[in-house]
Amino acid sequence: MANREIPGEEEWAWHAYDMDAQYAYERLYGKSIVDVVALYSDNQYQASMDDYLFTPKAAFQYYIFAFAEYLKAPGAKDMSDAASVFLNVLLAREEAEPGTVAAIYPELADAIDFVVSHQAWYDADIDIYGDFRDHALRLRTLCSA
Repeated sequence: MANREIPGEEEWAWHAYDMDAQYAYERLYGKSIVDVVALYSDNQYQASMDDYLFTPKAAFQYYIFAFAEYLKAPGAKDMSDAASVFLNVLLAREEAEPGTVAAIYPELADAIDFVVSHQAWYDADIDIYGDFRDHALRLRTLCSA
C-alpha cells in the first residue's frame, strides 16, 4: 500500500449529513490503519459493511486497507461474514461510484487474492456466501472497465 495519511476533516467533510457516514466517522476518524486492525483483532469492534459502504471516498480509500490487513491476520480465521463483507463492499462501492475501487485496485489485488484463496479458512460456505472467485472476477471486470 502506498504511504497514505490518516484522513482528516476535509476527507470526511460531508459525514455530518449522512447518518451512516456519521457512524463510520465515529468508529474510524483519526485512527491509523494499525489502530483499526487492532480494534477488529481485539473484537472490540467487528468489521462491518457500515464502516465502508457510506464512508466518504477518500476515507474509504484509506480505511479499506485496514479491513484488508485484518483479513490476512490469524484472528480472521473462521470470520466468514467479514471476508464476504469485504468483497461485497468493494463491489458495491465500485458499482455505486465507478473508479472508487478501481483507483486503488492494484494495491488491493494481493488482499483480494488472499481472501479468495482462503475461502475455506474463513469457513465461508459456498452455498451461503457464493464462490469468492466469482466475486473477485466481477470486481476485476468492473475495475478494468
